[in-house]
Amino acid sequence: YQRRVHGGKPVMKVLIDVDFKNNKKHMDFFLNRFKKAAKVYPEFNFAIADKTEFQSDKDRFGLTGKEPNQLVIENFGTQEKFKYSGTKFSLETVKDFAQQYKDKKLQPYIKSEPIPAPSKPGEVAVVVGQNFNDIVLDTTKDVLIEFYAPWCGHCKQLEPKYKELAKAFKGVDSVVIAKIDATANEVAHPAYKASGYPTIYFAPANNKNNPIKYNGQREVTDMKKWVEEKASISIIKKDKKKKKKKD
Repeated sequence: YQRRVHGGKPVMKVLIDVDFKNNKKHMDFFLNRFKKAAKVYPEFNFAIADKTEFQSDKDRFGLTGKEPNQLVIENFGTQEKFKYSGTKFSLETVKDFAQQYKDKKLQPYIKSEPIPAPSKPGEVAVVVGQNFNDIVLDTTKDVLIEFYAPWCGHCKQLEPKYKELAKAFKGVDSVVIAKIDATANEVAHPAYKASGYPTIYFAPANNKNNPIKYNGQREVTDMKKWVEEKASISIIKKDKKKKKKKD
């Protein structure tokens, strides 16, 4: 819907208190600067959003409402979002923001919990928005990633079995058993989307852009067998390698 409305163009918008009736001068300040910027950057659509009515926008961009300048860019095609770091709103800041976007100098905003401590061998790796690429898209690892929600009953039932599955692959350096709270973290990669909870994908080391969705029984033996079948790297346990050396 958004792509049709905006014609595929990235949208730059500012979230403010919209009041055309009682504060037209305030509204004209933003409108005039966007109109002038639109002449220089016709490849953008520009919009003013009421920060009270569009609370979902604030949530998606991680805005608290206390920021002095709630200026953002959203690309509905790539699903990327960007926040302006400056404190003032002016024609120059709008143009600067647009140019930085064009020059690909901006880092996309990704909703994320803080990066946790690395998991130990035999533990489920905790993935968040900021380390998703480093863990799940690591081309030296076959990764099983569970998208879960804290309130999901099926996810809670799966948790002890998933921990047991991680233990089953202890000593296998090429396999990572991981999970991500999909309600608190975003994933920019379009191939990894949760259609419900839990959603489980296998991301083979040799084909990260085409993860395989797991639809089997959520039992340790079933999941373990499936991972072994789908593994793109030969599964070798460390203890077995040590035994071979002794022999």
